[in-house]
Amino acid sequence: EPVEQRAIAGLGAGKSNAATDLLIQISRNDANPRMRSQALGSLSRKRDPKAVDAIQSAVKNDADLAVRRRAVSALQALPDGAGVPLLIDTARNSPDPDVRKQAVSCLSATRDPRVSAFFMELLKK
Repeated sequence: EPVEQRAIAGLGAGKSNAATDLLIQISRNDANPRMRSQALGSLSRKRDPKAVDAIQSAVKNDADLAVRRRAVSALQALPDGAGVPLLIDTARNSPDPDVRKQAVSCLSATRDPRVSAFFMELLKK
């Protein structure tokens, strides 16, 4: 398994579309939840909309709670605050209370002004 984990990390550092596509495939189809989680972490370093879609899909659809939580953390790690609106949406709308809690936790770790507005909105309810 460590060899596979290093391979996934290497794919995350790669710039090719093929590397992104392989990480997406692993994140969706690997039988091992740890491999899916690691692939999601590597996808968080990509600026490719396909990578973001795969992360969001895992947040909503993965059968394993740990993988869903890792996907939420991957949203937080997206470059340039791109994950903030997605985390806010997840915190608002996810039917999974554990995923909502993870999204709020990730949001609380950022200083993005959109997060402050969201928390103010929550406090007013």
